[in-house]
Amino acid sequence: MISLLNSPLARLGLAILSCIVFVHVWILPSSQLHQKPPQFQLVISHYNENLFKVKEWITAVREMPFVKELGSTVTVYTKNKHANLDQIKELLDAADVIRLPNVGREQGTYMHHINKTYDHIYPYTMFSQAAITGLNDTGNASRPFKDWLDKSLRYKFTNETKFFNLQHGGNPIFCVCGSCPTGYFPLLPQLQTLFDNKVCDSTDKQSISWLGQFIVAKEKVIARPRWIYEYIGSLVDAPEGHWIHQEQEPADLKQALGESLPDNPLFGHTVERIWPTLFNCSKEPEMQGCMGSWSPMPGQKKKDGKLGELSV
Repeated sequence: MISLLNSPLARLGLAILSCIVFVHVWILPSSQLHQKPPQFQLVISHYNENLFKVKEWITAVREMPFVKELGSTVTVYTKNKHANLDQIKELLDAADVIRLPNVGREQGTYMHHINKTYDHIYPYTMFSQAAITGLNDTGNASRPFKDWLDKSLRYKFTNETKFFNLQHGGNPIFCVCGSCPTGYFPLLPQLQTLFDNKVCDSTDKQSISWLGQFIVAKEKVIARPRWIYEYIGSLVDAPEGHWIHQEQEPADLKQALGESLPDNPLFGHTVERIWPTLFNCSKEPEMQGCMGSWSPMPGQKKKDGKLGELSV
């Protein structure tokens, strides 16, 4: 046996084995310790959307150059009591899939997530409904998916971004103390007063968000005390019979959606519009600072410090 071990072939084998052990015991753990943790979290509000469509846009977002540089992770909240959590996790390559009661729409989901992660929220968080414009379950795209992705992420999401509304490419939609292009939202000015400690100025306009898809930096989230998110979350998730369901919303919303109920509260449409104000990004010059600098798409020129204005 000793003579066999002393043979050149045996010594070569032992040398190779020693190298393999060294790599696995010392080098690999050391490199894993130095891996940079993800800096970008994608938070998705799911109900019954087509998971293959959801996977398509999640994969595209995670492949965006800056998102890829940051490293990303996915958390899915579903309010579908019949959803298979393991299936969602595997198909969407999600770190976590969490079932929530079916109340509050996606705005309640976002408030829940912020409250839950307030002390350790990621440097950047993208909040989104599972279905996005240009890539929905019906395939009836009102805007090409690539166009949405390019305008919203590839060229405009940078390390200077503090808050970015994805649905209108960063171009703001404005309200004045609750008077919006889509109607009057009576609780908007009350929430603005809650945030800013002053009565809403009717001579000043405020940028709003729309359709519940945005990116926000950690510093903007924790600039507001946790109790504000807890309070708004309690209202948007309120049970049947709560006074919030009696609050008057724009007539066209009530006509289209019917009465306010816990699983579809009309107040959720107010919360949907309040995010820029909540993150102190609804007025100039703060609004421009929240957008940061961005690169124009090929064939376009960047406007000098000005954002366009949209109406809906």
